[in-house]
Amino acid sequence: MLNIKQKNRLLSILFLALSPVLFSTAWADGGGGGVETDFCRVDLAGETINFTAYVPQYSGPKAYCGEIPILGKTTLVFDLQGKNFTPTMLKKMKLGFELLKGKGDGGEAIFTKERKTYPTGTFNEVVDFSQYGEGNYTIRITTEHEGEEEEAHLAIVIGGGEAVASFGNFFLIAVGVFALGYILYLSNAGFKEKIDKVLKKGKEAI
Repeated sequence: MLNIKQKNRLLSILFLALSPVLFSTAWADGGGGGVETDFCRVDLAGETINFTAYVPQYSGPKAYCGEIPILGKTTLVFDLQGKNFTPTMLKKMKLGFELLKGKGDGGEAIFTKERKTYPTGTFNEVVDFSQYGEGNYTIRITTEHEGEEEEAHLAIVIGGGEAVASFGNFFLIAVGVFALGYILYLSNAGFKEKIDKVLKKGKEAI
């Protein structure tokens, strides 16, 4: 049976072993357990537009960018924040938005918004991708700047699920349960005795 000093040493080793996984998971989720964010930025007419996508029905406030793994009603958000979040001329310019299925300009138009100004600095559009299926899509943003046509393209991928994230969470839980069980096995004589009996019976059965 372990003494207090040995138990504390084991707990310290356990924490050090799991901390890389724990902290990498926290940073991957946006850190600190708050609202997760994942921004895409595109440049147009010398200014910057931030893009995020949300699938609130399935993933709550989690934000996506170039890869949206879930098919469903998706809110596409375009934020005309400009460079370094400074006031932007884009709020005064007429912008056109278009979503195309496929890569490039030759795909089927899912929606087309004629050019207009967005004085609030944001443009939102809800698209039910379950009607159009998984695959590649292209967002096309156009404007006229100093007498010339300008446009920006943003490629996004819809579908594929979040199996990698789910497997990561499952692996973390499994490692934690195994480590705690091992510490209990080493530190608790009664628990160790029960486990040893089970293992012995298993060996005899084989």
